[in-house]
Amino acid sequence: MPDAFTLQVFVPSGDPEGLRFFEIMNWTGKGLIFPRDGWENIKERNEFSQIGIYILYGYGNNQSIDNEDLPTIYIGQGDVIRNRISSHYQNKDFWDSCFVFISKDNSLNRAHITWLEYALIQRATKTKRSILSNKVEPNEPHLSESDKAGIESILRKIYQIFPFAGIRVFETPKPVSQVKDIEINPYTIPPSPEEIYAQEHRRVFIQKVTALNERDTVIVPAQRKTFEDIFLAQNRWYQIRIGGGMLNKIKYLAVYQTDPIRAITHVAPVDRIEPYGDQGKYVLYFSERPRELSPPVVLGSKSKLAIQGPIYTSIGKLMSAKDLSDIRQNSN
Repeated sequence: MPDAFTLQVFVPSGDPEGLRFFEIMNWTGKGLIFPRDGWENIKERNEFSQIGIYILYGYGNNQSIDNEDLPTIYIGQGDVIRNRISSHYQNKDFWDSCFVFISKDNSLNRAHITWLEYALIQRATKTKRSILSNKVEPNEPHLSESDKAGIESILRKIYQIFPFAGIRVFETPKPVSQVKDIEINPYTIPPSPEEIYAQEHRRVFIQKVTALNERDTVIVPAQRKTFEDIFLAQNRWYQIRIGGGMLNKIKYLAVYQTDPIRAITHVAPVDRIEPYGDQGKYVLYFSERPRELSPPVVLGSKSKLAIQGPIYTSIGKLMSAKDLSDIRQNSN
């Protein structure tokens, strides 16, 4: 269990969205965060004339649907951090805020901040909760055993401050839901490409899942590219909002392919659910490869609306449905 600590937050302007200082009691380090649009008003402060590290943070570079909810960050260091931040203010457009770490007693040196920069880049690369804008991944600088122990202690304090500054990209994602094995497992029935066998498999499948009436399946819409590049290729699904009451219930994820297919074509068993980005969305990892539904659940003439966002249903209802109208009954 982490040690308890007391954090002091100072807001010099009185604006909780403006410049904020973070200090932990009985610690010589100091963290601060400020919005980009406030830089011109605060850049002459003494804190920015010191040696330290900084993290630029924002959502301005996300052009791909694969990571549009992940923030972009840049991790840097400098002997006079004002000069570095001013340069980025002119030349880097993506960032909306900047986190800075300095020492109150000037105990940091170039080797220390170079190691901190290295360690933070390594952590961001490992957690994969951001788009790292750094072009070069530095090698670990050499520190004496005592220096490394001291700077590792400082890094742990910085990690404690990050959540209070709204920075979660260095945290290792922890599953918010882990799907346990269930007694009835429809995936023990191998799929058959032949229609005559597929119909029989479907009938047996339905018999086996009649006991599964609770909403344990989420259906998501997907365009062809994301269906192929993410759902099939990566064996997971990104960027889905799930109500807190459903997190521990989801056991399957099915995909509704949009135009021109307009049908639920595949389903996969969910292994675990983890946070994705900082926007209250999740990524669902599959325990097995997705399986194709035969026949698929089509839009049908009775269904006036296609699936435009996640909807919940039961695996039994999904497998017995002929078209979307069968699923939409009592689903939300």
